[in-house]
Amino acid sequence: MPGGPAIGGLFQQVAAGFPVPLLVGIYPGEIWLSEDGGATWEKTWADDPVFGGNARVYALVSDPQIPGLAWAGLADDYEGYVLRSDDGGRTWERVWQGGGVIDLMLVEGYLAQG
Repeated sequence: MPGGPAIGGLFQQVAAGFPVPLLVGIYPGEIWLSEDGGATWEKTWADDPVFGGNARVYALVSDPQIPGLAWAGLADDYEGYVLRSDDGGRTWERVWQGGGVIDLMLVEGYLAQG
């Protein structure tokens, strides 16, 4: 899709993959993927009904040590969740749900939640 996420949302997080995929998290609770430097975009995650489409992408990170591994932290006003992608952001799996997610960081290959 030309234009991609800038058409419909507020940019919240950007993560550059290694070497190519570009991931962008926007409000409301969407993750978009570009594999051609931003010329075209594909929505690969949209907030699910648990959050009523109101979540925000607070954290988005690609692992520089493990190609294709990416993490996203989303939250609404009450609860948050962490997503994991093993294919560079093409698909996502919910791996944690609980309190709010403020930030995620990779420290020597380990995911830390703040």
